[in-house]
Amino acid sequence: MQNTPDISQWLFPVIMGLIGVFFLLATINSKSPSFRYSVAIRWLRWVLIALTVGHIFQALELTERPVGVVITTTFLIWFILETGYNWLAIGMLSHSEIPLFPKFYKNTEGYRWPNDKASIKLRNTIRELKLHPLKDLKADLHELVHIHSSIHQDTDNKIRLQILFLPQRTNTLSACFILSSQTKSGELYITDNVFLPFGGYYPKNWHVLRRPWIRSLKSLIRLHQSRTQEAAEELVSWGDNPLEDINHQQQKLRQENLERGFLHPLHYREEYGKLTREGRYRVWVELWLLSYLGVSFRY
Repeated sequence: MQNTPDISQWLFPVIMGLIGVFFLLATINSKSPSFRYSVAIRWLRWVLIALTVGHIFQALELTERPVGVVITTTFLIWFILETGYNWLAIGMLSHSEIPLFPKFYKNTEGYRWPNDKASIKLRNTIRELKLHPLKDLKADLHELVHIHSSIHQDTDNKIRLQILFLPQRTNTLSACFILSSQTKSGELYITDNVFLPFGGYYPKNWHVLRRPWIRSLKSLIRLHQSRTQEAAEELVSWGDNPLEDINHQQQKLRQENLERGFLHPLHYREEYGKLTREGRYRVWVELWLLSYLGVSFRY
């Protein structure tokens, strides 16, 4: 019992300090979305909830158990609640009309890049790397929700860059990069920093590496070049029709995941949804891994 006042003395100041850090990061992240900040915010929220509940139980003497036990129990309960919520959300996604492998089409309206510091810096980096633009594409997720995509290639046309501008809850856009190269033997090397869960399967000749922690385009290109050099295979040039290539890849993904039990056949989807139970489980696990550790399945 003599330790209780000591714990109370340090617990409350720690909570107040973490609350200050939480709101500071949340404010910065609302103006300029950052994957790193998002992960830190989730951990802070989780720890804050556990510490606050422990402090309340101690201050109001709601239990005789040590405050450390209350904090640990709350920590575990929050994990169960959040992962349970994610499971329900994935089930709703499975039964929704949102396509898991959306079809892209040419953006005839043109696309105006966000006029913020990050986007301006990205455009300068693209010029510096001598990546020439090919097409602006678009995919519909919902009637009012779209994904804009800008396609670029290097001077040899052996590295294709697809930039995805993903809408965020804060009404801002976050840019993700997908780098791809194809070899003479038919292998496809993909390096990306997409932070959305996939959970599905890739064709056997696809070599996919996801690194959401790497937000720098230059760093991601260096990693991609290192991978293709280690493969010691001759790269072949991409054509000038990225729209056809990307939609063909989307079709291959749909077929692969249908055959491997990630997706239900069409005639089962009205009753069971698009994702099988295994598919929902894989997305559920990868969602947590990305949200808190910034890693995905090893495909």
